[in-house]
Formats: sequence, structure tokens, C-alpha cells
Amino acid sequence: MTCVQLQRPPPRPVVCIPMATEFNEAVSMDLKIYGKYYFLVIVDMATRFCAATVVQNKCPSTIITGLFTSWITTFGAPKKILTDNGREFNNSEMRALGEAFNIKIMTTAAESPWSNGICERLNGVLGILVNKIIFDGKCDIRMALAWAVSARNAYDNNSGFFPKSVGF
Repeated sequence: MTCVQLQRPPPRPVVCIPMATEFNEAVSMDLKIYGKYYFLVIVDMATRFCAATVVQNKCPSTIITGLFTSWITTFGAPKKILTDNGREFNNSEMRALGEAFNIKIMTTAAESPWSNGICERLNGVLGILVNKIIFDGKCDIRMALAWAVSARNAYDNNSGFFPKSVGF
């Protein structure tokens, strides 16, 4: 038939199964280099709620402290953490944290940043926002990152809700 109403709809694009369906089920974590600083960026994979903190180096103990102070103390331990294969994430200290808090630590394949695309995209957005805030507001890096994270959490996400409202 040639009638448009009776034709089959086009097939939907192939997408992967979501890693999380509820808040704090799975979080994604990455580092963003910003001048002489590093931003530890953590994003919930279900709600896209994000948290970030400035860390001075890429030492595993520094990363674990940042994760603990910016996420675990506020929201509790997630069930899963997805990171890249960097030595700051893929180490015995991180695995010990996973065992202590019953967190499944997962890593992406080597040389495949698209496997952690949610967090990689957020890194870019936060970098742009921090640049603008520092230029306009003349504030320090920590305050600029806090403003950027707050602004990012105020955007609606893929479900049509704001990450702040879905996470709480």
C-alpha cells in the first residue's frame, strides 16, 4: 500500500540498555584537566545529577577522598561505579573501596572515551561553564566549579525532569 497512515513506522535506532533506572544505582566518574587543577566529575547515570570537586593530583588516595567527600557522604555508596582505565581509577585502593562498600567497580575498554560518554560530555560542559563564571564573576576555581555544577543540575535531563528534583 502507498497510504502513509498504513505504512509501518521506521525502525528505532539501536541503543544500549541503560545501566541504571534509579538514583545512585550507577555513577560514572572521570577527571577533567583544567590548567593546573583536576576536576573529579561524578554523574548519576539514571538522573544525570552531577557532583564535582577540585583535586590537586591524580593519586588514588586523592581520588578516593574526592569521591567520598563529594558523593558517598551525601548520597551513600552507589551500587556501581563506571570509570575509564586510568591508573587513578583502576588500582588496588579503588578495589578495596569497592569491597568495603559493596560497590561494583567497572572500567571502560582502553582508548574508548565514548564508553563513558555521559561523563565525558559533562566534562566539556563544566569546562565551558567554569571558564565563563571565572571570566564574569572573578571568583576562585572551587567556587566557579560549584556554580557550574549547580547550573548544570538545574537543566532538565533526558526524562524531562531536573536532576535535582529526580535525585531527591
